[in-house]
Amino acid sequence: MDLYQLENCPMDYYCTQDWNTLLKTTDPRKRLCTECNETVYFCETMGEFEEKSKMSLCVAFLAFSNQQINELRGQEIPITLGIPSRKTD
Repeated sequence: MDLYQLENCPMDYYCTQDWNTLLKTTDPRKRLCTECNETVYFCETMGEFEEKSKMSLCVAFLAFSNQQINELRGQEIPITLGIPSRKTD
């Protein structure tokens, strides 16, 4: 499954913050939210997303396929932020 298929993923919390306004860190895939003082982890793969989900960490991801991203070229692509529901396997 690609990350874009997570658009309807059950989330415990959807964050209204904007990835682009979060404080940058030394790791370009991690940013700090000044509202909740939590680190937000940008996930590029399902493996990363699932790993962070199991730890109830704040994540950010593109809920678009590569084709959709190409079609949106030149436009700002929204990044989904929040805390995914933990899986109980």
